[in-house]
Amino acid sequence: EFIADALRSIHKETISEELPNGVGITLSLGDQTKEVYEYWAQSSGNRDNLRYLARFETSNHELFDFLHHTPKKKNKHLEHRLQCLQWLRECGYQVGTGVMIGIPGQTLHDLCADIRLFQKIDADMIGMGPYLMSEGADLKEIGQMEAKQLFRLTLNMIAVTRLVLGNINIAAATALQVLDPEGREKGIEHGANVIMPNLTPLCYRGDYQLYDKKPNVTDDPSFFAAGLQQRIESRGRTVGFNQSGSSRKWLMRKEAGLQQSAVKQIPIKAV
Repeated sequence: EFIADALRSIHKETISEELPNGVGITLSLGDQTKEVYEYWAQSSGNRDNLRYLARFETSNHELFDFLHHTPKKKNKHLEHRLQCLQWLRECGYQVGTGVMIGIPGQTLHDLCADIRLFQKIDADMIGMGPYLMSEGADLKEIGQMEAKQLFRLTLNMIAVTRLVLGNINIAAATALQVLDPEGREKGIEHGANVIMPNLTPLCYRGDYQLYDKKPNVTDDPSFFAAGLQQRIESRGRTVGFNQSGSSRKWLMRKEAGLQQSAVKQIPIKAV
């Protein structure tokens, strides 16, 4: 109920002349039931601009099981994550997913299979980034790919995904900046079209450290946003203010009245 109340509040408080339907919202709250997804969609007040990011991380079943196996805890399963993505589509969300790039043991064949699975899911947006080792994490002992090689592999993955999937949204992950000072800008140059500024209040940022050397942890939100705009424009791109943030693919689907027909009846399976 907390999430539903928050969605209602955000919708009500962000309606304006520039945004008559309020801001678009992207949720990323893990695997839920279809009933929960539907309840949140109803509560949002703006189903046409509601997105959900649920990355499957890898289409390789063995690698997925290795990453998600925790003794004495409820483990995740790839097929269930894919089922959740199917439910999200049926509930009318813009479906976002993605993978981790450079996981130890991952092959180029795995990454190609990941892109093919993006196609099968018919994703509207992709969020993917490099696998970064973190001190104190469960998988520290498996190591990390050499930084320059990992950075190049991630840029190549962004570029190929753009070529294959066309007019979807692709995020330039903040983690790219850990590998290269201009990581996100180079991500934009290789096909990404979404940047995610960190607007979390400074007093809470230390509680959300997914990997070591996370950038911009101490930057003031307003100062950082202005600097980020300049960095984007330095690459010949412009920031889209007061827009829905929906991918062109989604907008074209909506305009053509094909949202309902986009629901797949054949279960999605990883290759």
